[in-house]
Order: sequence, then C-alpha cells, then structure tokens
Amino acid sequence: MQNRIKPLEPPDTIHLSAAEGWLGLGNPLEANEELEKITPQLRNHPDVLEVRWQIYTAENKWNACVDIAQAITKLAPSRSTGWIYLSVALHELKRTKEARDNLMGVEQQFPDQYLIRYNLACYESRLGNLKKAYQLLKKAIELAATKDIRAMALHDVAHSASVGANSGIVRRLKPSVPSCCRLLPFFDIEIIATARHRWL
Repeated sequence: MQNRIKPLEPPDTIHLSAAEGWLGLGNPLEANEELEKITPQLRNHPDVLEVRWQIYTAENKWNACVDIAQAITKLAPSRSTGWIYLSVALHELKRTKEARDNLMGVEQQFPDQYLIRYNLACYESRLGNLKKAYQLLKKAIELAATKDIRAMALHDVAHSASVGANSGIVRRLKPSVPSCCRLLPFFDIEIIATARHRWL
C-alpha cells in the first residue's frame, strides 16, 4: 500500500529531479541516464516508475507503459496517476474501451480527481457515448473549480481544427511532465459548444 512506501532520499531524489528536468527539456535519453543513477533496489519505487513511464511515452513504448502503470497501481493503488497512466497507454494501443473501463473501476476511489472524469469523458466521446461524455465533462468542471478544464477542452478544439478530427491532445499531467501527444480524443464540437456556456 502507498502509506508503507518510504519516500526517496538524497542522492536518489536529486537524480529523480534531474530526470524530471530533462523530460521538461524534451530529452528522454538524459532523463533515463539520471534514473539509472538511482539505487538499483529503489528503481521500482512508484516515484521512479512514474518518471520511467513518462520517458517511455516519449519513445512510444506503449506496451512497456502498460506494464509500468500496472506496477504503479499495485504498489500505490491510492495514487490516481497509475490508473490514469494505464488508461492513457491502453488508449494508445487502440484499446479505448479497456482504458475507459479501467478508470470507471476506480472513479469512486478518487471522488475529487477531475482529471479522471475529464479522461473518462474523452474516452466516452471517442466510443460514441456523447451524453455520458457530457455528464462527465460537467462533473470534471465542477471538481476542478478552475479554468483548467476550459483550457484543456478549448485546446482540444483548436488542435482538432488544425490537424483533424482523429487527433488527440497535448497534455501535461503535472508541471514537470513533458507534453504527451495523442493521449486522448478531442471532444465532439457540440459537447464543447454546450459546455462553454458554463465557462463564459
């Protein structure tokens, strides 16, 4: 369980921070080099695995991303990131229904996590369940209580208009994570147009 996981200590935390920094600069190779400097027994720590997952996304190693995300969910099931990462990887492997089902299975475990609702809305939209997608989008907006959802959704619309309806979005799951392209399908224009009334 997550509460039994000891936090990393220096110098491992220094290498982890450096890896995140390299990712932020768009250099997954250097990021990986920093992770290799972490004490071998601690390379399976959830914090390290999260960064390893981000490195592999940059290299489109989605099967490996599934394995890493599953490890995170087992080591730290109360972290939402593992579940989100698992769904992202499944979606990239064109297993969107599994991605949706994965997050639906833990939705109630994270009642305040707006990203799970937003991601679920994206998957429902891709699967053609527009009414459900809109309901989840509304919930995500309520939970976020910020303009984060508006920015993400409007970016989706702008991106889809420029590169086509089947493209995904660029997203940062946290500030130190590099943008991961093609994670989620964009929302149906009608859903966004309706939802925007809440943001204006």
